[in-house]
Amino acid sequence: MTDVRAAIARRVALPLTAVLITAAALLWHRLPVPTQIYTPFDVHGSLGNAVRGRALDVAVTKVRVAPKAKFALGRYSSSTVSAIGTWLVVDATVSALTSSELVSADLVLGGNTYQQALRTPMPGFGVRVDPGLPQHGYWVFDVAPELMQPAITGPLQVRVWAGGDERLNDRLVIDLANRPQDRSDIIAVKPFEIGPAT
Repeated sequence: MTDVRAAIARRVALPLTAVLITAAALLWHRLPVPTQIYTPFDVHGSLGNAVRGRALDVAVTKVRVAPKAKFALGRYSSSTVSAIGTWLVVDATVSALTSSELVSADLVLGGNTYQQALRTPMPGFGVRVDPGLPQHGYWVFDVAPELMQPAITGPLQVRVWAGGDERLNDRLVIDLANRPQDRSDIIAVKPFEIGPAT
């Protein structure tokens, strides 16, 4: 009887081991990778509406597109800068909710992610945003002109987060109505303002 049980155990052990190894391999390949574990929590909104996260409140007011931008440097001076592609300027109001925050943003357009342009003579927002003092400013992106054609499908979103590291933080994802409305030959860009809207 013992020999019969041992023979059955040997015959069952090999297929059972193969099934367990296969199940473990399938489970291993379905586990999240670190970039999925530490991904930010997206809070979605749209152009013209305020979007509130844990640390920031952002309202995008308009989107402007032009090959050149005229940046006001002071009361009587300005600088006109041509884009390598096309300037896409996102005008917004940003408010900190609980503490002073650094604000970071990028743009998703047609599957590409764009960082803010570094060729602008002035920053679009101050170094930090303080509670109770909203900032009215802009983010400027130099984007590929062919992606701005109406026939191109894909997202047009600005993503905003507090601080430099977006891991395990909330990120405001604002849909820019899929196509910018204001197109011109040159965009006039004012310096950012701090305080209530005038």
